[in-house]
Amino acid sequence: MKIASIKFFLISYFLILLSPNALAEGEEKFSVKAEVDKASLTIGERVEYRVTITHDPSIQVLSKVVPAPSDAFEVKEAHDFYEKHGKEIAEGRRFVLTLYDLGEFISILQKVTVDSIYYHVFEARIRLEKGTNDFSAWFENSLGEKELAKQVAKLDPYTHTMEGLREKIIRLVESRLVKENSAKEGSS
Repeated sequence: MKIASIKFFLISYFLILLSPNALAEGEEKFSVKAEVDKASLTIGERVEYRVTITHDPSIQVLSKVVPAPSDAFEVKEAHDFYEKHGKEIAEGRRFVLTLYDLGEFISILQKVTVDSIYYHVFEARIRLEKGTNDFSAWFENSLGEKELAKQVAKLDPYTHTMEGLREKIIRLVESRLVKENSAKEGSS
């Protein structure tokens, strides 16, 4: 997903209410800036998004509304900040977002090459120096899906073909999605 679409989404949902004198006499006494720390985002990766309102001390920011959850990404953290810079005040909200959806993961895993699966399963064990694979690390660290991460980590890559690993991981994720949907239906 392009960061530009995340920016558009957050800007469209980030409502800034300023005191009435903010626009007095046509002077520009404030500015709003949105920043993202990455040019692109992959599934499970975190990105920091920051909205900063820089203004004259005579202006009071009355409200900052957190964006509604989206199907495209999840807000992992949201923190307000307030800083004085000389005669200006900079305040706003910093978000940590992740682009993730288990269904999306399945779709992508079905399309990647076996070389990619090899890289994320075998080479990751050496690269991460933890004896686990990228998929398990993403599930646990980016999504908090500890049980799914454990199940995928338990797969012995030496007893499966790459296609076999792909299918087994997909089945585990599908099983997790079925449990999630059952829980949602049960609470409705």
